[in-house]
Amino acid sequence: LRYKAGEWNIDKTRVAALGGSAGAGTSLWLSTHDDMADASATDPVLRESTRVCCAALYGTQATYDVLRWESFLGPAQPGFWTNDAELPLFYGLGSVADMKSPVGEKARHECDMLSWISKDDAPVFIDNALDVPKPANRNEWLHTTQHARTVKKELQAAGVECVLVQDEKETKPKVGDFLRKYLHAGGQ
Repeated sequence: LRYKAGEWNIDKTRVAALGGSAGAGTSLWLSTHDDMADASATDPVLRESTRVCCAALYGTQATYDVLRWESFLGPAQPGFWTNDAELPLFYGLGSVADMKSPVGEKARHECDMLSWISKDDAPVFIDNALDVPKPANRNEWLHTTQHARTVKKELQAAGVECVLVQDEKETKPKVGDFLRKYLHAGGQ
């Protein structure tokens, strides 16, 4: 987007990320991860910033370091993961033991949005509608509001705005209003 901004008539200083489920996790990762622009790269695309102005997340996961999930979700129940190989394969590893190796720890850290949170991160809007006290199936395990509340807690601790729809009792925030606010877009 940023590399083609002139050709596509895009203001590269006003880029947001929005997604659902894995797209939400990716948007969260972009909003928390340090800028990966490489000013010395020969590829002009790699010289562009990877930071966003804001992010909107639907059904997000808090982190893709799945070993952290039990700390805020409790233990996984049978059937929450498809098989024993699913977790290590997520990181391109061969076993659960590999996930705790130096290579596995590095991969898990890179995917751990919570560990990347800092005060200069983009504001985040979250709607995780599966507000259940305890996940009872895989879909709830992956998308429960506990993921969102964990993100909100960490962002607020860093001084970053986080709107969680499920915690707003007085008014239901609208994603369009949030995006307009942080993209500084006029109109409706």
